[in-house]
Amino acid sequence: MCKLSLKDRIIIVVEDEYYLAQDLTFELVGEGATVIGPAASVEQALHLIEATPHIDGAVVDIRLGQETVFAAVDQLRTRGVPILFATGYERVAIPEKYWDILRCQKPVGSSVVGRILATRIEAGQTSQH
Repeated sequence: MCKLSLKDRIIIVVEDEYYLAQDLTFELVGEGATVIGPAASVEQALHLIEATPHIDGAVVDIRLGQETVFAAVDQLRTRGVPILFATGYERVAIPEKYWDILRCQKPVGSSVVGRILATRIEAGQTSQH
């Protein structure tokens, strides 16, 4: 059985809490990923998504300041990017159309996020890579 890996994967991090974003970025880079971001606003996230031709996975907080990230999530979904919510929000606070997105309750360790994301990417891998 091979170990799941983020090596050579392009991951976008959408998180406005500086220390959490840095910790997550450090962990993902340590696993071999190239990290896009972190984006601390929806505007930044949309810009990064538009500017990056291929994204393998996304770790997204649901609320950035006063904004929710669903516009960015919709763009990622359109492209078939596996998404992981890392949030303090309970499932019932998330619009039902996003309930299929796996949610990790904060605080969650960055290594756990990396393992879950690697699993999601492998499960959703398509021939476009």
